[in-house]
Amino acid sequence: MGSPTALYFLDHPTHSRGDDVPPTRSHIRATTEGYLARYPEERQVLADTTRGLPDPTPLDLGTGTGQVPQALLPALPHLAYIEAVYWSRSILNQARAALKPVLGDYTLNLVQTSADVYAPLAPLPGEDKWTPDLVTCCRAYHWMSGMDVLAMAHRVAAPQATPAIMGDGSLWTHEADRHLAGARPFLASGDEEFVRDLIRQAKALPPLDWVETHGDFQRRNILYAGTSQAAEDVDDSADFLGLIDLERSEPGPAVRDLVCLADAWAGLPDLYEAFLAGYGRSLTGAEKARLAVDMALDAVSGVSFGIAHGDPELVERGRRTLARLRAEHSSPNSLTGETS
Repeated sequence: MGSPTALYFLDHPTHSRGDDVPPTRSHIRATTEGYLARYPEERQVLADTTRGLPDPTPLDLGTGTGQVPQALLPALPHLAYIEAVYWSRSILNQARAALKPVLGDYTLNLVQTSADVYAPLAPLPGEDKWTPDLVTCCRAYHWMSGMDVLAMAHRVAAPQATPAIMGDGSLWTHEADRHLAGARPFLASGDEEFVRDLIRQAKALPPLDWVETHGDFQRRNILYAGTSQAAEDVDDSADFLGLIDLERSEPGPAVRDLVCLADAWAGLPDLYEAFLAGYGRSLTGAEKARLAVDMALDAVSGVSFGIAHGDPELVERGRRTLARLRAEHSSPNSLTGETS
């Protein structure tokens, strides 16, 4: 890759942690239809980068179940060849099964390796070396050795190639648009502007370390039994704590699991302080800012869902959360995450 047309970071990527972390079930549950709906603008941007090329050839890093190639196929009708990279053979088998029915005349090559050490196959005698025109990495860059991946892309890509790295920042904007559309008639004046301001400023926050998160961490999904009630197969000298409903579990910032819990200590500062004492530390400014964004999106989502499914309690909880957030943040979060 000589002088690329652009290096597209279509959101704010998080810290690299290596791409040898196995995916959770939530990584592979999304359908292609949902993916296409979630990234319409990104897909068009990527398609535009290959305009004018007779037979563009993309390389997808961290391909998982092949959702990026599936999303690109309708937007790039002149594709001839797709190469996709992932470390897990079993997940690549799922990608092959998903892509095979929609490939048509395209050629697909799946490579089992980590992205930072990937290298294309050496050409046969008389053949030109394959060089991708588009290098994509969607919702996977934060697991990779980032600088090594970029150096690899520089080595293998065509001079005119465009590398595009996508992650969760673009999800914030899309999800806000989708949920606000459904919730708008029931929002208070200024709610929508407040939510959008939080999202805009949060994109400039420093990235947070990722951990495994539950995704729906609220009281109804926490099972607790004291010593006298502990299950027989658990050491009866200790209390028993269990979690259920792991459908939404996936890697993310630790504060993701405080979104639902936050309603429990609303207006009860002593309870919040007690939680932090058990947690072991206070939240950083950036964590507070990220939590505010996630709570606002969750509130709007709850209002939208409650309207659509006749759940007035969910609607009211969402409206209450937005009112509380606006009262706590008399102006939108600063770039450090501190509130005024």
